[in-house]
Amino acid sequence: SNWTLDASKMNRAINKVVEEPDFNYIEQTAREKVRNINKNLEIKCDGIIKAICQTYISYIEEQKKRSKEDFHGLRDFYYLINDIFNGISEKEENIDNYLNHIFKSIYRNFGGFEKSADIFLSIFKEKYNCNQLQEKYAVLNLIEDNIKSKIDSRYLLLIVKNETIIESVLKYILKDREYEIRSDDNINDYENESNAVLNILLKIQSLMKSEITLILKNLEILYPSLYELFNKNFIEYGGGKKFVRISYESSYSYVEVNENFKMIVLVSKDKLDEEQKP
Repeated sequence: SNWTLDASKMNRAINKVVEEPDFNYIEQTAREKVRNINKNLEIKCDGIIKAICQTYISYIEEQKKRSKEDFHGLRDFYYLINDIFNGISEKEENIDNYLNHIFKSIYRNFGGFEKSADIFLSIFKEKYNCNQLQEKYAVLNLIEDNIKSKIDSRYLLLIVKNETIIESVLKYILKDREYEIRSDDNINDYENESNAVLNILLKIQSLMKSEITLILKNLEILYPSLYELFNKNFIEYGGGKKFVRISYESSYSYVEVNENFKMIVLVSKDKLDEEQKP
């Protein structure tokens, strides 16, 4: 609690248990999101919606067998739905003409570790009874598509083997866009860790208000403070401006986020298992 507790209440707690969502919940949520995008697509794309929901349930079960159940989750599924149905026109008579678009959306949202997107796509093809071959989607092209996308695209988590190489690649991709890199090197500029975290957070808050791509690396110490930002859990106030909660220790503030602000978090593949669960 952020409030001083009365001594008589200090031994009380609330335990909230959220059960794993079943197929009905997944499908109901997916359909509601599709209706919010375009209500005319729900019936036209009924088969795709069911197949995607069935695929997600099967994929999560498959990942449990590989001890990767915490890597992908509902946020990836929700963004997949957004990505797919924002790119489908209600005027198209044959929805199967959008299969390559669906395949690409799967690679954008369920990539990350070895063959994860391939597994998801393989299950989808089985559920949708589809044998169409997919195009080859280069990772760098998917990154570039995300950064240049005008639709509400996700912030990126990139798992890398060599940070120096990926930084050079990102600089090339971002050659026409302003960017800034913040790393644990910045912490050494301050007298103590607490001051470092606070000052870096203030700098990030300033950058969030501009059209910039912010690249973060080795700053795990402040990622919990950016949880709501990573999830794009925005609140809209008058004029359509978006704000997000940034917390630090027992305090927090709501900070404006520019609609063209982008973020990329670099994580070393060797340290992935040490990362906190999302």
